Amino acid sequence: MALTLAFAACTSGGATDASTSSTASCANAAGLSGSVSDHGTQRATSTSVSLEADDFFFQPTCVIVVPGADLTVTVTNQGQALHNFSVTDLGIDHDVSAGQTITVDVRFTGSAPLAFFCKYHQASGMRGAFLPG
Repeated sequence: MALTLAFAACTSGGATDASTSSTASCANAAGLSGSVSDHGTQRATSTSVSLEADDFFFQPTCVIVVPGADLTVTVTNQGQALHNFSVTDLGIDHDVSAGQTITVDVRFTGSAPLAFFCKYHQASGMRGAFLPG
């Protein structure tokens, strides 16, 4: 499914480690309040970004993205529970069953952080954001 969107996410493929930030830094940079299960920040270095959904976090939690970049975001559920990838501002709401992978094509056009979350485990800190950089 291809969507043209403005947002940011956590990755492992198509990105390199920029830092392993504390919860305060990622959450503060993204403007996230409440519980955030921080599993690092990466800078996207190509047109694809991989995000691991696990029990109960995204890895990485924050992804630094160049505004205007076209990205293919791949979300793989490596946990045991049903997870979800949602970006309210963009109308994104996709379930990801255990062991499954989804792919969403996006365009990050914003100059402000764009939050994403698992609608089933948001209260447990399963949240993150794309950060302009």
